[in-house]
Parts: sequence; structure tokens; C-alpha cells
Amino acid sequence: MKSMNNPPQQPKPSIQDAYDYLDKIKAEVDEESYEKFLSIMKDFKMGKSSKAESINRVSELFADNMKLLDGFNVFLPDDDRTA
Repeated sequence: MKSMNNPPQQPKPSIQDAYDYLDKIKAEVDEESYEKFLSIMKDFKMGKSSKAESINRVSELFADNMKLLDGFNVFLPDDDRTA
């Protein structure tokens, strides 16, 4: 029996969702910001920055673009989503 206190979980994003999100970033920002985003993700994957640091860096990078922040949130656990 499902608990009524827990909202239904969203489906896990697919690889295609990630590619689509990268396309949106590329269309919305300049090349320097796009490369900076890729660098943030690479640093996280390589263990050079923590999850929290990476989220903060992306939040700062896209602070003026709620559409891109909302898109980024899709890939985060509920507890880590940006405001």
C-alpha cells in the first residue's frame, strides 16, 4: 500500500533528456557559458567538486535563466533541487 504522504516520483531522466537539455543550453547561452557548464559537469564527474558545489556553480551560471535552472532540476534528487 502506498503512503499518501509521499508524492509520486518523477520518472528518471533518460540519456536523450540529457542531450535535449544540452541543446537547450546551447541555444540559450553564449559559447563561453555553455563551455563553463560542461566544465562544471566534468569536474563533478571526475570528483573535483562535490554535488553541492556543482549545483551551486550551475545555479550561479544560470541565475538569470529560470528555464535552464528548471531543466537542470529534472536531473537532481528532490532534496537537491534549486529554488
